[in-house]
Amino acid sequence: MSISLLEREAELEIAQELTPTATEAPTATTTYEETTAINNIEQTEAMSAVTEIGYEMLIPFIRRVPVVGIGHSCEDVIEQFAEAPDNECVVVCNEAHKPLGLVMKNRLTIIQTHRFGREIYYGKSIAKLMDKHPLVVNQHISPQYLLDLALGRDEKTLYDCVIVAEDDRYVGILTMSDLLKLSRLIQQKTVQTQVATIRGAEAMIHEIDRSVVQVHEASQHGESMSQTMLDLTLKGKNELDKVSVAFHNLSARTNVQEAQISELQDRAGAIGKVSKLIRELANQCNLLAVNATIEAARAGEHGRGFAVVADEVRKLASQTKQSADDINGLIGSILEAVKETVHLVSEGKSEADSSQLYVKEASDVFQQLFHAAAGNSSSAGEIGKLANDAYQQSQRVTEQMKQLMEDIQVR
Repeated sequence: MSISLLEREAELEIAQELTPTATEAPTATTTYEETTAINNIEQTEAMSAVTEIGYEMLIPFIRRVPVVGIGHSCEDVIEQFAEAPDNECVVVCNEAHKPLGLVMKNRLTIIQTHRFGREIYYGKSIAKLMDKHPLVVNQHISPQYLLDLALGRDEKTLYDCVIVAEDDRYVGILTMSDLLKLSRLIQQKTVQTQVATIRGAEAMIHEIDRSVVQVHEASQHGESMSQTMLDLTLKGKNELDKVSVAFHNLSARTNVQEAQISELQDRAGAIGKVSKLIRELANQCNLLAVNATIEAARAGEHGRGFAVVADEVRKLASQTKQSADDINGLIGSILEAVKETVHLVSEGKSEADSSQLYVKEASDVFQQLFHAAAGNSSSAGEIGKLANDAYQQSQRVTEQMKQLMEDIQVR
């Protein structure tokens, strides 16, 4: 505050003192208690919200100054300042050491040296000149909130000392110089905290970068494996398709074999019928030959030639009958073999049909696996892209953090 402003205030106070008044102003104690109640409420709310820097930082800056009672005169306070010229203020307290007001040295000096000032105030109570509404804060207040309160005062009291109390008992004061030093210390602590936070965040980002790189590499490996799986799945499906075609062809050939064997059975049956007919004809020829031999014997000498022919016919019929029996035996064996072949072909066809069904199911599974592998490959590619984007973003954040660190250190 400038000297001229202080002088104008002193003149105003002296003029008010010389002007008769009907009533006295309210007592300082009552006004202070109202102000203190408001301050305590604000400080209580702020202390729960502002905890960036501990109140322990405030303790080294608190200094002691002389304390006077409400009954002391201005002359007593002037003597206090004369005994300790380095003190910027004197605190007015009651008997319980509860702060009631504040007397700033520069303001008292201006009033004292002003015309009529000494005559008016010298023997009167200090309550006439003290600041009845000083800023009183709790010792455990947050330093940052203290600075906000101190700097939020009006111009008239901006450079006044701040009274520090605990449980409404005087502890000490803080000068504007102390507040500036405290502000600088808070700023340094804040910068250190910011730097530590940025370094911690930078370390975390580096860790995230490392994890992102691992994810990117894993996604690339997964994409490669998915592509390999896709190729193998496609190859397996193609092979199964070939096997399915082979089983289909085998089933078709089996059907043809069944038809051919059935036709062979029919032809063998027809040969059996012919053989049976030949055997019957041979029996008849043999019977006729026997009859012819009998008749030739009756004819005597004249039938001897005919008897020879009849005997040959009989022998031929007997041989024909034997051949027919052999043919029937062979046809029976052939029919048994054909019957067994039909059974084997039927079983082979059934197994081929079942295998073809299994191959179809396996082919369907490979088809699903093919689509799943294709989807997995696409997902792995997308993950890789996102991981790369995250890595690029983290790099940009890292650069911004470094720039922020440089800016903070420059400040």
